Amino acid sequence: MSGNALWSAVLAAALVLGGLSARAQSPNQLPDVLDQTPGNSSTRNAIPSEEELKRAHDGIRVIFEDDAARARTAKDKSSLASQIFEKREIASNSAEKYALLTASLNFAAKGEDVVLFLKITDEVSREYAVDRISLVAPRIGDLSGPVNPNTWPAISERLQSLTQDCVEDGRFDEANQITNAFAALAKRAKDSRAVNAATTLRKGVADKKKAFEKASELSAAANAPGADLKKITEYGRFLCFNQRAWVKGLPYLARGEDASLSELARNEIRGSSADQRVAVAEAWASYAEKAPPTDRQAARDHAVEILTAILPSLDGLAKIRVEKLVDDVLMASNGSGKEMGAWTVVFRSADPKIWNTDSPNDAQNYAVPLAGLPANVKFLRIKRANGSAIILPITKNSLDKSALTGRYRFQGAKIVSYSATLLGIVDATAEVIGKQGQVAVGVAPESLSGWGFGVVILSGAQGVCWHGKPISMEPLEIAVLTRGLTPEERKFLLE
Repeated sequence: MSGNALWSAVLAAALVLGGLSARAQSPNQLPDVLDQTPGNSSTRNAIPSEEELKRAHDGIRVIFEDDAARARTAKDKSSLASQIFEKREIASNSAEKYALLTASLNFAAKGEDVVLFLKITDEVSREYAVDRISLVAPRIGDLSGPVNPNTWPAISERLQSLTQDCVEDGRFDEANQITNAFAALAKRAKDSRAVNAATTLRKGVADKKKAFEKASELSAAANAPGADLKKITEYGRFLCFNQRAWVKGLPYLARGEDASLSELARNEIRGSSADQRVAVAEAWASYAEKAPPTDRQAARDHAVEILTAILPSLDGLAKIRVEKLVDDVLMASNGSGKEMGAWTVVFRSADPKIWNTDSPNDAQNYAVPLAGLPANVKFLRIKRANGSAIILPITKNSLDKSALTGRYRFQGAKIVSYSATLLGIVDATAEVIGKQGQVAVGVAPESLSGWGFGVVILSGAQGVCWHGKPISMEPLEIAVLTRGLTPEERKFLLE
């Protein structure tokens, strides 16, 4: 392709892209791969007009046209992308900056540097009013060449996270594009665990797509003018018992043809006092005893969810009664005890680097990909070998993130600080800045301790802490829960 033809292709692509943010950082720094901070929609720049963009591209073509003509290999195109990207700081206006950045993005997509490609993508979506996924999904499959083993773990996490974002937004075609690229990159990285994770992701995307399509079909039937009451009930059942979307599903059950479900739903919608809520929970538990097998566990989980939400407001005999109800429902759920089948272990190791990987074969170095977990995760538990435990409310979406708000938050992004990987629960009041020998589970913007793996202050080594105090290196277990907590479990809850 000639230099003119190549620049024409770059310009055509730029007209449908949304641009980059100007931040003077090396395009190949690993931390940038994990920097997914979204732009503020109120401050992001509008995409320049076609006329402005053409004028800007005509200006930069003079500088890079010869280089573009010589960029024949993937490595050449990555190098050119980096050169163009670095020039964004000299742009005199938004159109010039957008032109430089979109040109660099399109060359990077034909190159072999995945880190550079994702960094440019992030710059685009932070500075300009464009969607990050729409930049990544159609282009990630074009990347070629070897995979850097030093940056691959972060790339692997990033692509799995982007796939989950697509699924949550119902963007299944784009999820498949990213998953297919992830699988191809995993093979080039010779990472069998990541290849298996890609297979799991692909199946998860397919299952979610089927559920999404079914939900769309049922929703259309239930919300059509003069909708049949049977269709309304069917959609309400799907939302409540399949999707566990009770707030959304209850109004449909209340309007539907099933008299018992309709009464249950109306009572829950109307019930506001503690006594009314307890009665509703008992009714759902009773319904579970005679419900179809597909509904039973969801009804029991919902009853426990209602009861555990009430518990903090109760005391005395009222509290004892509700705790016993919770126990009774859980015993009915599990048959032989409260704990059976409740907590799902997702990690057990002294090595936080294997968090969110496919490592199922060693009981003392065990981890599973978070992508395969159910969507209705409610709690996370970290447990020591001596039985000490701590529990935190959480959602599935937060398991691989680094939360920035709240006193207690989970650090699941596997951030690296010096030679340590951070993984655990952070206590925002446990500041350990400059305190030699203390262990920080969170390091930005301050150094904070808590429960889990962190960096030893003033040494940079890997350490472990519990309740803000350093302990000897030992395996920790992390598990998640999709139901409400038992009274005994609530003793370990951070609120």
